[in-house]
Amino acid sequence: MINGEPAIPHLESCNPSAGEWGFGALPTGNWFVSIPRVRVPDAAVDNIGFLHQQYRALVELHGSSDVPLLQPILSVDGLPVPWEQLSWTHERCWLPTFRGNWGGVHLEGRLFAPIAGERGFVWVLEGWCEGPLGDAHEVTLGWRGAWEQTIHSSRLAKPMVGSRHVGLSREQADALFLEFRGAIPVFALAFCPSEEVETDFALGQEEAVSESYGQRLKPHQEIATDGPGALSFSMKNSTRLQPGERKSLALYVGIGLKEVAAVSAARDLRRRGWRDLLADTRLWLTTRVVPWADKRIEVMLNRNMFYNYFFSQGICLDSEELALVSSRTSASLRSATYRDIDAMLRSLPGLLKLDPAQARRMLEYAFTTQLRNMGIHCRFIDGAVLEPGFDLDQLCAPIQALALYFGATGDRSILMDRRVQTGVNRALEVLAGRKHPQASLYSTVLSPDDETSPLPYVTYSNARVWRALLDLAMIYDEIRDVDRAEDMKRLADDVRRDIDNHCVIGTPAGPAYASAVDLRGNHALEDWPNASLKHLPLFGFCAADESVYSNTLKWITATQEQDCRTANSRTPAENGVECSLVALLNDLMLGSEDALEVLLNSRLDDGIACEALSSNGNPIGVGNAALAGLLAFALRAKIEGVSF
Repeated sequence: MINGEPAIPHLESCNPSAGEWGFGALPTGNWFVSIPRVRVPDAAVDNIGFLHQQYRALVELHGSSDVPLLQPILSVDGLPVPWEQLSWTHERCWLPTFRGNWGGVHLEGRLFAPIAGERGFVWVLEGWCEGPLGDAHEVTLGWRGAWEQTIHSSRLAKPMVGSRHVGLSREQADALFLEFRGAIPVFALAFCPSEEVETDFALGQEEAVSESYGQRLKPHQEIATDGPGALSFSMKNSTRLQPGERKSLALYVGIGLKEVAAVSAARDLRRRGWRDLLADTRLWLTTRVVPWADKRIEVMLNRNMFYNYFFSQGICLDSEELALVSSRTSASLRSATYRDIDAMLRSLPGLLKLDPAQARRMLEYAFTTQLRNMGIHCRFIDGAVLEPGFDLDQLCAPIQALALYFGATGDRSILMDRRVQTGVNRALEVLAGRKHPQASLYSTVLSPDDETSPLPYVTYSNARVWRALLDLAMIYDEIRDVDRAEDMKRLADDVRRDIDNHCVIGTPAGPAYASAVDLRGNHALEDWPNASLKHLPLFGFCAADESVYSNTLKWITATQEQDCRTANSRTPAENGVECSLVALLNDLMLGSEDALEVLLNSRLDDGIACEALSSNGNPIGVGNAALAGLLAFALRAKIEGVSF
């Protein structure tokens, strides 16, 4: 049995122990609320976030330097429970859960965000006693917190200016609310406990306002500030537990555009009850967990699969519309930004088997909301330009994702969708504008490493164009548009011919692909890890045994060895040896056993995909939801034979 439920054969291995795996923090959330870090071992939540379309950003509430935004209160017989006494698991690879035993009192806590579009989350604390009759214990359960900063994050995190309010709701006498106001209320968070609690709140070091609720209603009270200092609060309940007696206290946390909306969201969760909400959430996760014999693979795959599902997309609080992002945490440099490569070729493959219907909605978003600036390197969640610069890889990504989705689902109706057809036509229009006057090669401003390309015609990017044109030929065949299908095949043949004619150069090893050319006799030999020429076989451009490809690997290897010799001549502090995670995952999809071992022996960012790994396997950068999708897909490609 697991928490009173029948054991499911593979479920124990998908309840990874935080201690065993070295996790310092556990993420959770749903599409309305993101909780990127539940700290181990002290159960502290540093920040809570949500997407806001009008602000084109992720908005986060942060705690103070001394007190987190939200943290449980646990004491037995008047003594705080030492955090080190608690053991942690990540139940179903998504629900942070702790357990402990203190003086004969068992304590358990679980934080979860209900899956089915709920505007909030629930934190449940439970305690029960064992021992001889009459050996009772005083047990206090509750939460404390502090709200000091409100962060607006879209690529960079910056503080928001406005007034912060904490108080007791007019709508619900036992509900504590936090509200941020500018000229009007902007958003609110509300806390509804499952039963009577003692509630305190204060600004900084001021004396706390304290109320205890039973059957009586108390007048509305509120504290506000538009300056520095944290708004602090606490909610707790004490009871005397007899042996065999069990005590549960749940905190229902709702989010909304103002106090009334947040309180209503919390009350709605409370009406449904935490047991039913938890059962539904567990069932949803359990039916989607991917079991595997190797526990390391199972935990890494499922942890990243769920992180990608909930942190690479969300429902905006204000518009209630879907937004795709690279990450839903302000700690990431890609926080609340949209890039086609991230959304279409990293996130979408990672959740395609998990939720095909959602993969379709992602495609619809790419071909509508993000339509007007197709090919631009980085955009806001409403499609406006964030970082200008044309990127050929970004332009091709939605088309490749459309073909991947159709191949996996056979859903022909999306190919007939007028919005998608309009998007495809727009992509072809933009592509035509990048064509060389004579050759069938297409220019880019940005290289695959997001910097200005040394020369305009990048070999890897044009190989992606070739793949996208063949994908479109397949799509037009499916909808019986024979003329367009033939046009796409002809264009693809032309691109392939001119890559061979203009991008193959002489090297000491023999004819090989240059990284970029200008069609005036100049070429570049510079391999980009995130879009390496050695990964051309992944999308069928060439076979691994073709001579030009083999020669290309030789110059890439020689360049890497030279870079390594240069790095080793430096001091350790200057060395900075690192491995791109995208490159490692692409190696894995090409069948590398070494890549799998490097991945499984790495720490990542608390088990979540990050930008790169150091030479000793430590993370470089924080967890990235889009890369988590690619990691989950790459592992499935390895263990199930899935491919792009």
